[in-house]
Parts: sequence; C-alpha cells; structure tokens
Amino acid sequence: MTAAAEPDPQALLSVRGLTVEIAGTPVVQDVSFDIRPGETLGVVGESGCGKSVTSLGILGLVPGQGRISAGRVLFQGADLAASPKALARVRGSGIAYVSQEPMVALDPTFTVGRQLAEGVARHTGCGRRAARARAVELLGRVNIPDPAGVADRHPHELSGGMAQRAAIALALAGEPRLLIADEPTTALDVTVQAEILGLLRTLAAETGLAVLLITHDWGVVADLCDRAVVMYAGQVVEQADVEALFTHPLHPYTAGLLAASPHAALPGQPLPTIPGTVPPPGAWPDGCRFAARCALVTEACAVPVALTEPAPGRTTRCVHADRLVQEGTRR
Repeated sequence: MTAAAEPDPQALLSVRGLTVEIAGTPVVQDVSFDIRPGETLGVVGESGCGKSVTSLGILGLVPGQGRISAGRVLFQGADLAASPKALARVRGSGIAYVSQEPMVALDPTFTVGRQLAEGVARHTGCGRRAARARAVELLGRVNIPDPAGVADRHPHELSGGMAQRAAIALALAGEPRLLIADEPTTALDVTVQAEILGLLRTLAAETGLAVLLITHDWGVVADLCDRAVVMYAGQVVEQADVEALFTHPLHPYTAGLLAASPHAALPGQPLPTIPGTVPPPGAWPDGCRFAARCALVTEACAVPVALTEPAPGRTTRCVHADRLVQEGTRR
C-alpha cells in the first residue's frame, strides 16, 4: 500500500511533500517525515542526495535562487513554508541550526561571550548583565572548561571542538525545541566527535530537545538516533527505526550503504562499494533513481516508484519491497 501522508498528531515537526528547487531545477522532491519531541532522527545518504538542502528548506535558508516549490513544513501546527512571519518567529527560538563548520555561526570580530549574550537578549529580552550570565551558563552547559574565560575569547582562539561547542551553545540561546545538526562532527577528530555526540545525547535526555541529525556516518546513526531517513537523489527511499534499518534494510541502497560502512569492515577484506555515482539534479531518470547502481534492477524499475509501507513503521521506495520483506522473515 502507499505510505500514509497524514502528519503524526504527536509530532513536533511534520514535513510533507517538501520539494525544493534551485534555479528552477528540483534538488529535493516529495520529502516527508516526522520528528516527535525528544526524538533524534538521522538523515543519511551520500553527498548530493539532498540531505542538507532538506534541512535548510525547513528553515527557509535554501542558498542561491532556491525556493520551496511544494509541500508543507508543520512546526507545532504552523506551516512554516506558507508563512514567513511564522518562520521568523520560530528561527532560533523554536528551531535552531548547527553546521559542520562552527566558524559559519561565530563572528570572528566579536568575543564568544558577546555573541552568545546578544543571542540571549534577542530571544528573551533580558538586560545586558543577565544576558552575559546566561551566556556563561550556556558555555558551561556544553561542557566548556572555564566558561567565563572562554566567553572573553574570540572564535579563532578556540580549538575546533571547543568552537563547535560554542556554536551549539549559541544555538541553545533561544531555548529551541528542535536542533538541526548538519554533520556537526565531520571536521573533528574521533575523540572530539565522541564528546560532541555525547553532548547532543545529554541535551536531548535532559531537556527533551528533538534533534534532526544530517550525517553520512552509520556509526553516528547507531550511537545517537532513534529513527533514520535514507535519502537518494533528492528522494526519501527508506524510513525505519534504527534497529530495524540495521538488521533488515528494505531498500537496496540502504543495504549497500550499510555494507560499505567502515564500521562493518572485516580485517583483511576489501570494503564493499556501490558502483557508480548519485545522478545530479536535472539528470534523474524517470524510474527508480537507484536502478543504474542496483543489483536487483528489472524492467519494473523503469517507471516512477512510489513510497510504500510494506511493514508496520517501515516505508521504502522499491518495487522489490515484498521480496525483501520475505527474505528478512526467513533469516
């Protein structure tokens, strides 16, 4: 059956049929998912699959000549895609954003503390002294040693991991209910990555913060996420709880990504790869967009493939879904 399109009534954020165009070319098409309060949802896929554009579309920040050409972005009942005023009210206070490059968020000409204090004052209306105290408190909350001292430093005086913590503190200045984190650990070493992921986990557990995590790292998904959305060539191709996704993927692309993950590599054995590359926007095939790289491809894959629900809580965009379900039940 076709996957249900109605928003989850318990969701904090419901994205339905989101289509984003840049210079008239669709780069994200018919994307739908829900995030509940306190939930961490991972969005996974290779570069060029539309993960970051989806997250920027939610906030109305698509670069260049980008625009939302179809769909709804429902946050606490308000459609942000249809109301610029509602979106302006939500940015920073309802939904905050952290990128993989903290220097994008931090102004090099001002101290970290001043920037955080300005964010606090804007969202809360408090005075200068209270804003400064709250800024120091936020730096402590993200596990920065000597938060008062760090508040007096400029961004270039911080290490990469500390700068990312400061960027997260800045995102928390408006006390958001949803944090969009776009590959927040990509530029960090393994030890600092683990610390940042631990911080996000703690924030979610202690504050009920929901997290939309953009990543290409299955280890991060396994470590942090409750559910995951897999994207390919601008479309959602699978959604499931993380455990179900890892143990029984219902789309060949998901299975290929999992097999190619370094976390699953066997010592002395070559790492499996998916042949070919992601087709760019404007060159998407009419049928299944993964067909040219798929070992299961048949003539049935030459027509557009709908997102279906072959099992409870599972959605996939594959004409072989029933076969994949049966293979899973025999394991």
